[in-house]
Amino acid sequence: MLGGRILGEGVDGCIFEKPAWPCVAGSTGVPDPNDGRYVSKIVPLDDSESIHLKLANTILGTDLAERYIAGLRGECKPADSIHPPNIKDIRAFKTVKDDLIDWKVPEQACDRLKKKLFQDADISSSNKIMIMRKYKESFSQWVKYIEEKRIPYRKLIRNIEKAIPTFISILQKLYQSNNQIIHLDLHTGNIFIKYNPFEFGMADFGHCVFRQYGNNDAKTFYGEYLINNLAKFSFYTGRFSQSPFEACILNYGYKKHMEMADPYTFIQSWANDPEVRDNSASTTDTIFSSKDFLLKTLLKKPLFITMITILQSIIKKLRRNINDANALTESLSYTEKTTIEFILTRYHAISPFNTISQDIYHIYKIPEMTPIKLFIIKVLMAPYELEGSLVSAFKAIEGADIGIIWSDVISGKIM
Repeated sequence: MLGGRILGEGVDGCIFEKPAWPCVAGSTGVPDPNDGRYVSKIVPLDDSESIHLKLANTILGTDLAERYIAGLRGECKPADSIHPPNIKDIRAFKTVKDDLIDWKVPEQACDRLKKKLFQDADISSSNKIMIMRKYKESFSQWVKYIEEKRIPYRKLIRNIEKAIPTFISILQKLYQSNNQIIHLDLHTGNIFIKYNPFEFGMADFGHCVFRQYGNNDAKTFYGEYLINNLAKFSFYTGRFSQSPFEACILNYGYKKHMEMADPYTFIQSWANDPEVRDNSASTTDTIFSSKDFLLKTLLKKPLFITMITILQSIIKKLRRNINDANALTESLSYTEKTTIEFILTRYHAISPFNTISQDIYHIYKIPEMTPIKLFIIKVLMAPYELEGSLVSAFKAIEGADIGIIWSDVISGKIM
């Protein structure tokens, strides 16, 4: 998040700073809109990001959440012409309102808010403000700076490699507990940079799935992922490096009706899909640029073939229960649930590092196998190289500390 009054758009909200969009008069427990340490994000009332942030804070604990999450500092109703701000915030309100009126990017969060403001001038009754801690810059913004300044690769990569072990630990904490939250959109625009020491943090928790111990997770976990994400969107082409390998295969199978094909036909159809093939030929995404090698190896692994048949079974049940998260969840077998859970953990175990490496190697064009690339491939291959059942393999990898793989890669134990 860098300067400017409208910082831009999150998944579902419009983000303001210097000043932030003020709250309605009488709001308590919220920062001053002119306090530069915070930004305001206006989202629909039913937006669930604040729920996700509070859960992440609970899982990590206040100290870790403060360091590694662009967290929530308060909520309120946004001021508008009908529901004015406090007198001291009127100037801030005029400033942000004028900036919104001047916003030119169509069909996204800020444009939707702008249209609503024009239609009835009442945004307070249907929206809320999330007041967030501001961070200096995202990884993608940092990489642009690196490219402009022509920083040497070796200098850049040293910082990144030192930051990875802590980032792995934080990411794993979010899914290796009784409560779980999985960030589905952790690309480099949502990974931020911290300095002294150089570290990574996470922002924009708008697209997540979560489960809380003792509560029904049909809608917030299995249903949110399968019905509201996988069935609605197309991400199987590899254009979105935050989408895991197995998730892309599952998405392709659903979109292309591959549930009745034999596993080899299924995989070959995906690999030879024109969009998948074209992206694989031009991308710096570690997984998709290595796709042919990976598939040649994986198709010889019995557990990988078993995984494909489980994905096909999940697709069948998803089609039968596309409008009912409870029925879908009840229909899933233990093996199918374990497979979905495992795929979701890949959004934290592999995807952030894949999207980081894609940005780096887009600039530096490093042809050889680097530690980050090797780590991604080793973690991806790990479950399918085990013996025994698919469930035991997935559970073993899901519960393991993948930081050990990173340590072995860096030390040269894995080549």
